Amino acid sequence: MPQALDVQAARRTSPLTPIIRLTAIFPIIAVSAVEQLSGPGHDDSVEFVWLGIGVLLALISALTWCFTTYVIDATEIRVETGIFTKRVRRIPFERLQAVDVLEPLRARLFGMAALRIDMAGGGKSATRVEYLPRAEVERLRALLLARAHGRQANAVAASNGHDQQPSSGTLLDSVNLTVIARVPNGLMVRSRLLSTAYLSIGLYLIFIVVTAVAAGSPKPVFTLAVVAVGAVSPLLAQWDFTLYRTEHGLRVERGLFSKRSESIPYDRIQGLEVVEPILWRPLHWQHLKVDVAGNPKESGSRQGRGDRSTMLPVSNPALTQWLVAELIPGSHEPPQSVVRPPLRSWIFAPIGWRYRWLGTNPWTVCSQSGWVTRRTSVIPHYKVQSVSYRQGPIQRILGLTTLAIHTPKGPVKVRGRHLPDAMVAAEAFAEVGRVRRARSPFTNR
Repeated sequence: MPQALDVQAARRTSPLTPIIRLTAIFPIIAVSAVEQLSGPGHDDSVEFVWLGIGVLLALISALTWCFTTYVIDATEIRVETGIFTKRVRRIPFERLQAVDVLEPLRARLFGMAALRIDMAGGGKSATRVEYLPRAEVERLRALLLARAHGRQANAVAASNGHDQQPSSGTLLDSVNLTVIARVPNGLMVRSRLLSTAYLSIGLYLIFIVVTAVAAGSPKPVFTLAVVAVGAVSPLLAQWDFTLYRTEHGLRVERGLFSKRSESIPYDRIQGLEVVEPILWRPLHWQHLKVDVAGNPKESGSRQGRGDRSTMLPVSNPALTQWLVAELIPGSHEPPQSVVRPPLRSWIFAPIGWRYRWLGTNPWTVCSQSGWVTRRTSVIPHYKVQSVSYRQGPIQRILGLTTLAIHTPKGPVKVRGRHLPDAMVAAEAFAEVGRVRRARSPFTNR
């Protein structure tokens, strides 16, 4: 049985951490050095320059590790860094939002993993602890989740009849862990190949090959390899995608070479978006995205690369509708009020204007847009932060206005585009009233 962790004292990460970090830099340095040293007329002193660069990077990495410690006490976790200037990142347990396990390939080769700790805040609210043995990462994750939920970590072990800390693989949010969906890898590959992004990449690759053959030059081969790697990386990031339900939220595990285990607490879910590319619709495939509060850069900027906005990379309508209804109560009810753009808005979207609408019911506000890629966004009223409407010069001439429903920055956007002026003003004030009524049970507590 693993020994209990002495988390009250300052601890360092694994001594292998500098080596793992350097494995991401040294291949680039090695390729650059080989190119220069193999070129004609190079100076022998260049070898010593590259050797000095390697030694300097190794020294900086080692010193960074020496001056990095973490402490977990009864109220917070502190991460201290800095060689010349000391920086202390304090994360109180009451502000801790999620604890994720990251396993990049270079860390897995050494049996290591990293912790990413998210707290309530802005775009720089994530803190990483790199790198620790996989079993120790699991124990730390269980301890942090236990403290965050106001329970002692040994309560989990006591429930299993032990006095020690939870063992490897025994996580606090693994209690009553149930599988919601597993995406077959074959389905993942087929869905990617039928996506508009992959079709565009395929056409680009064909253009590169034809250009290289016509010019009789092997130079485009490097570009071809870069594009191919960039196309395959998002697919490998979603490999073995599994969605779990836990006691306090959802848990996503994915990745072939670099594995990720991410937590999404229920109260951080701001909205959901169902994406239906035109080539997927005949096959009844859908892609479900989630808007997670706390870290906009993590939740919405790396689309398709294992980002946290992906709830289900590919799914069927039945599972998608069930999951949306589970996470956003009332979303299964059809909209009671639907507003559509008039015919004169066709100038902004000659075909797509027919597929745009904004709808509300007592619990949610939703919108739909797009005919090549159809997007249906749903937001509960009590998550709405503000309501605004804007009007451009052409819209002013046509008497049209766009209504925007604001939530924390992310992939989910509810918009009523190019609606009649009078209708937008009435709908905006009506939505403010619905938001106020939806929040009243929470604000009166």
